[in-house]
Amino acid sequence: MRVKYLAVFVPFLLAIAPALQAEYIVLRSGQRLNVTGYELIGDTYHLQMRGGTVDVPAEQVVAIEPEEIFTPAPSVEVSKEPFGDLITAAAKRYSVDADLITSVIAAESNFDPKAISRRNARGLMQLLPVTAASLGVKNIFDPQENIDAGTRYLRDLLQLYKNDLAAAVRGDHFVRAARKADLRSAQIEQRPR
Repeated sequence: MRVKYLAVFVPFLLAIAPALQAEYIVLRSGQRLNVTGYELIGDTYHLQMRGGTVDVPAEQVVAIEPEEIFTPAPSVEVSKEPFGDLITAAAKRYSVDADLITSVIAAESNFDPKAISRRNARGLMQLLPVTAASLGVKNIFDPQENIDAGTRYLRDLLQLYKNDLAAAVRGDHFVRAARKADLRSAQIEQRPR
């Protein structure tokens, strides 16, 4: 009887083993994306991630590395995540995937509404004060305002980069650098001579 169960159980384990693996996609920018699956379609990688899927141009992928230790994350509905109602409302309002918003919050602040980064990004979605002000945020630590403004900003970046998530993330860094350069040049121009 045990042999019969073993004969059924072993092929089952072998069948699900690939699903329990994860890999890192290393981008040219140095960013490492943890993916649960990928497929090369033409000159684009279609990546499957915990928060959804994203397409990345093949020339942006430097390496694909296996994750040495992988424990599958339990699937949790967005509404059961902290701030689930706020995330769902912002996702609906700005037509951005709720899982993507949840993933951004988890990665940026680990759901801490009072988080402050070394670069002074603040709140759940780690908005810089200049960005938050330009989006009309009055209290950057208010979860509703932070999620709403962060989702709107994410939507704008995704639209700007034609829904290319990797480009939108890279673009965000370029936008920040450009704003910083503009501020510096404005400060230089205002200095008395």
